[in-house]
Amino acid sequence: MTITEPGRGIRSVASTVKQADQAIVVATRSFEPQSSLNPWGPKVDRHEEVIEIGAEALTALREGRATIEIRAEGAGTLFRAAPVTVATEERPVLLRPPLLFDRTSTTFVAQGGAEAVVYDVGPTAARHGVRVGDRTFEGQRHDALGENGAFALFGVPHDVAGAEDIRLFAEDLASNRAEVPFVDQFKEKPFREDQITINDRIMKAVVPPILAATPKLEDKGSLLENYLQINGPLRRALNDRLVELGQESRKEFLWTQPFLQMNAQVVSAFADRRTYLYEGKVVDSQDHLGFDLAP
Repeated sequence: MTITEPGRGIRSVASTVKQADQAIVVATRSFEPQSSLNPWGPKVDRHEEVIEIGAEALTALREGRATIEIRAEGAGTLFRAAPVTVATEERPVLLRPPLLFDRTSTTFVAQGGAEAVVYDVGPTAARHGVRVGDRTFEGQRHDALGENGAFALFGVPHDVAGAEDIRLFAEDLASNRAEVPFVDQFKEKPFREDQITINDRIMKAVVPPILAATPKLEDKGSLLENYLQINGPLRRALNDRLVELGQESRKEFLWTQPFLQMNAQVVSAFADRRTYLYEGKVVDSQDHLGFDLAP
């Protein structure tokens, strides 16, 4: 909360939570107002404070609705009563995690693949979906799945170790969180290993155009060092940006038909473990996060 009183300053602030027939005083603050005999004297004309109101702070709270009331009093004068301002706001009281149930009978996932899950989530959930390690895949409610029905499309990254890292989750506005395991079988996938030999001719064809188009990249003064910063840090930065774009995109689906794979040969598959050689020495290793197609 933020309270301002540009006159003679703030005299007192009281914060109260009201629910049903009880009123719980959360915090009170008192200040020395400016003296009416000294208009240049000290005063507190602005007060900011964050007050935590939760089940641990207020054990008498019950689930439902509650009203937060802030009462601020300024300094009066001999001829004017003290100014009083009261601000109220009604908020839900959430003390338990949202309800969360897996509706999919069996779920099989493969390392480096993708899947979908259908579940029920309670109305108090503000966010829900699938957590895979430190990655989050937001779910969507859908009328066709019933009142509480939702589904989530999620990826299974190539570096996830097993089913224990994959959970349904639901979280409300008060950060109460539920997590439920739902994967019945996790299939580990051996990814192909590949060696790529690079030389000056290849790097001269690739590096200068990328450096010119990417002002944030610093010229290391070495063709090989520039290639390595493109192959490593720049790739990771681009992957992070793709995640950000996904979080900023519209929530609704903008397509109705399945995607079809191009009529092309896969020459490099997802999560290939690539080792890069230069003049016979290993200079880099990366996981290829895409498909290379050739007609």
